Amino acid sequence: MRKLSIFIAVGVAVATLAGCASQPSTADLMRAHADEAQARVDLRQQFADDWDRGTDLVRSGEKRIKKGEKQISAAERDLDKGQQQVAQGNREIAEGHQLLQESERLFREKFPNLELKTVN
Repeated sequence: MRKLSIFIAVGVAVATLAGCASQPSTADLMRAHADEAQARVDLRQQFADDWDRGTDLVRSGEKRIKKGEKQISAAERDLDKGQQQVAQGNREIAEGHQLLQESERLFREKFPNLELKTVN
């Protein structure tokens, strides 16, 4: 958009100079037309550059979204696996404590005269 302001500024400058001078020369008119034409070319080039940049941003954004979605899916699978591991670990701990208590109870029942103190 700054190209548009340059285009307008050039137009205003040409109009101002034309008002101050008695009559613009043919060369002055040619320069003014060339300046206006160049400003339009620059503006069109800026639009094309912006279009290219926008296209690149859309393309890279779409790639990032796909990559992010894959990472989220992988993380969700890992989370499920982790939760299953924790649940299995809790079941094993509960079963282990139950076996320890049952073993101690049966030992005391079968061998009431023996102590179960550990020596450190």
